[in-house]
Amino acid sequence: MVSTSPTATIDTYITQLIQSPEEFALLSAEWVVLLEKAGLSNISLTHPWLMTFIKHFPPLELFVITVRDHTGQLIGAAPLKISKVPRGLTNRIFRKVQFIGTDPDVYDWMQLICDQQANRTQFLQCIADAIRQYKPKWDIIDLRFCWERDDLETLVAFLSDRFPRFRIESTMSMPYYDLPESAEAYEDITRKRGFKKDLKRVKNHLERDFPEDQLALAFYAPSDNVDAHLAAFFESHIQYWQLRGVKSDFRRYPKLKSFYRDAYYHFYEPDIRNHCQLLFSGLSLGEKVLGYQMVFINGQNALGHIVTYNEQYKKYRPGILHFDALIADAITRGAKVFEFGRGDEPYKSQWAKTKQPLWNLEVYKTPWLAFLAGIDQALRQGLLYLRRLKK
Repeated sequence: MVSTSPTATIDTYITQLIQSPEEFALLSAEWVVLLEKAGLSNISLTHPWLMTFIKHFPPLELFVITVRDHTGQLIGAAPLKISKVPRGLTNRIFRKVQFIGTDPDVYDWMQLICDQQANRTQFLQCIADAIRQYKPKWDIIDLRFCWERDDLETLVAFLSDRFPRFRIESTMSMPYYDLPESAEAYEDITRKRGFKKDLKRVKNHLERDFPEDQLALAFYAPSDNVDAHLAAFFESHIQYWQLRGVKSDFRRYPKLKSFYRDAYYHFYEPDIRNHCQLLFSGLSLGEKVLGYQMVFINGQNALGHIVTYNEQYKKYRPGILHFDALIADAITRGAKVFEFGRGDEPYKSQWAKTKQPLWNLEVYKTPWLAFLAGIDQALRQGLLYLRRLKK
């Protein structure tokens, strides 16, 4: 049994708080079983991914809440931490309860983990009670990009009598594309007619301008000089956003490079128990690499996590060509859905016909915290607006 902080009991459920990486490491085998019982395939919820994040971005304190039944079986968990965010006035001062993997955000969506056979309402009450019990440790609850709004509403129902200042909103969605059964069907039926013509025009331009070079999709293995490709990928991402007046997370958080490198090496081989894999791909034209992209395989879903391309070849729409090749590849791997990650960028509409809203929850321990956080947010938005005007 894991050594934990004092426990709380609700009927037949026992709540425990895991507060150190050493304690959390002991949950590895049980965590795999819990994800299976919860019916979740999400690389960002796996124990190795969470441990890798903790290693590179140690929080002020771990705040992993586990829930067990009367037999001692793990039936649910909230993979949380307490941190101060290194930007913004209130963020630097106030302690936030966040998902592991937040600031920097290395996940596209998250979820509280609960065995499908368990009483989910009772599980959420356990999570809420643990948060309330340890309120001296935190100032703001900041849970981002949650798949289930119902979970957040239930959580708030158990918290709002003590913390009446809260907000649930969707600031982002995740477009996704239900894949056809074969690559031939994708080529012949699924693509829109105008999109087909656009792709053909771009490929004709490439053949005209680079007659000796073939367009190819490559998935890098550790033996393929992958560290050099990863370094080029990180630098390309930094330059891409710098040209648009935005600081890349790879510059804001230098350790993010080593995080993704470690995650790549761990998840290069398929994780059979967790049904997950991380693919690192490049779209090349002869010896020239037009762009890079990381893709998560989450069960039967493929998720485009981070994409970047060489600005020198922008007119050939390398990002679109890369996604097109990855979608065709995902179909051959047996994927049923291709998810495009958070954000509503226009290019995604070429494929995606459906969007999954992602929900944020903010709970403030006092009205003053809510007031100061609102002022800080307004100031930051004002500064961003002024920067845009200067351009």
